[in-house]
Amino acid sequence: MKASENNEQAGREAIEKTANGNDSSELAVSMEGPETQAAAYSAFTKSQKRWITPIAALAGWFSTASSFIFFPVIPFLAQGLGVSVQNVNLTVTSYLIASGVFPSVTGSVADRYGRRLAFVVSLGVYAAANLGLALQHSFPVLFVLRMLQSAAISGKGLA
Repeated sequence: MKASENNEQAGREAIEKTANGNDSSELAVSMEGPETQAAAYSAFTKSQKRWITPIAALAGWFSTASSFIFFPVIPFLAQGLGVSVQNVNLTVTSYLIASGVFPSVTGSVADRYGRRLAFVVSLGVYAAANLGLALQHSFPVLFVLRMLQSAAISGKGLA
């Protein structure tokens, strides 16, 4: 057996003894030093870990890019959609409100269903919202998709 399996087995036995009322005065404490502890465990291979880091970093950058890349096109969007600049500025406000509210929702979903699933779904919804934003031609659709975009990407850091 590996050292980590031995530690787990000893921990389970200590918990069982305590639960049964036997030997409750003893605590299962490991006195092993760093040189005797087993290597850290990961479910991912080295190759997978090399891909996970840049993908997570890129996903973290999306939220910032989505927020600030929008500002230079506001006058052009207003003109193209036939609405005032103030109306298009409401999409910025809605984006910021959604980015303040939805991390708590995404965090709860991630706790319940798993972080990987929440992360993948968030990125998928974000990509779909971006595609919809690229193809939209009306202000109400722009408004809703900007909120959806923010909701999807703002909580991915918690996932």
